[in-house]
This record gives sequence, C-alpha cells and structure tokens, in this order.
Amino acid sequence: MSEKNKLLRCPFCGGEAHVTCSPDYPQYRVVSCISCGLQAQWYHDDEEEAIEHWNTRTSAKNGILKELVKIDKDINELNEQRKRLSNELQEVQ
Repeated sequence: MSEKNKLLRCPFCGGEAHVTCSPDYPQYRVVSCISCGLQAQWYHDDEEEAIEHWNTRTSAKNGILKELVKIDKDINELNEQRKRLSNELQEVQ
C-alpha cells in the first residue's frame, strides 16, 4: 500500500481504520474504525477518494493522545493492584 493510500488511525480512539462498502449504498466506499465503530459521514465512488477524505482532518493526533492517556491510566491501575497484592502476600508470609 502506498503512503498516499495508507489510512490514518481513528481520530477518536486511535484504532485501526478500514474501507468497506457503504451498508446503505453498496456502490460507494466508506471508511470506519475497527475499534470504536466510528464511520465517516461521506460516501465515495472509489477507495482512494474515501481514504484521502478520511486522512484529511485537523485532529489526527487526538486519537493517539487519547490512547496514550488510556494506557497511562491502565498502567496506574495495574501498579496499584500490584502494590495491593504485594502487601497481601507480605501479610500471608
């Protein structure tokens, strides 16, 4: 796949996007996110046009930033769980 045809990640969740046929109009192509289900509002005659439109936006970094925030939160929660379990283990010993 050329750089021109490479889909950017979802601007909301950072998930991987893909091009499919529109469920309402099978002759058109539409881009949607595999992770959160976000679907572009635009239908296009061909895949290249759909990709170009999906990739044209101002908030491409937002999805990545949101994913990083989620990962940081998950790491903090796991660290808290690790501390709690470590304390429980010390009490048992």
